[in-house]
Amino acid sequence: MSLTKTERTLIVSMWAKISTQADTIGTETLERLFLSYPQTKTYFPHFDLHPGSAQLHAHGSKVVAAVGEAAKNIDNIGAALSKLSELHAYVLRVDPVNFKLLSHCLLVTLAAHLPAEFTPAVHASLDKFLASVSTVLTSKYR
Repeated sequence: MSLTKTERTLIVSMWAKISTQADTIGTETLERLFLSYPQTKTYFPHFDLHPGSAQLHAHGSKVVAAVGEAAKNIDNIGAALSKLSELHAYVLRVDPVNFKLLSHCLLVTLAAHLPAEFTPAVHASLDKFLASVSTVLTSKYR
């Protein structure tokens, strides 16, 4: 899935705004994921999954940082997320569908936090970008 120059510009610009709220956005994204899709909790039996917990906050920050790394390396997302892909495929054995669920929850959270910036063009670009991120994260499953 190839991103156009305009889409790349929108993603990088939007990510600059997201990065200033990374902790909040990451935490809320995970809270939304676990509330909307409770089956995703099975990968976190050792976490305190109550809203606002320190573990949700820390992991939410990691999730947003990883997606931010992909945005910084938008021309080579595969290389940027290679180790993360291996971790999720070989060690954690995360069901690949969960990446799509997480992407959806991230989009909803972004729309709630940045409504003025979350235009239809930004939404479409981020959706396409997150689909690429999901593809990279599941590439080691094959």
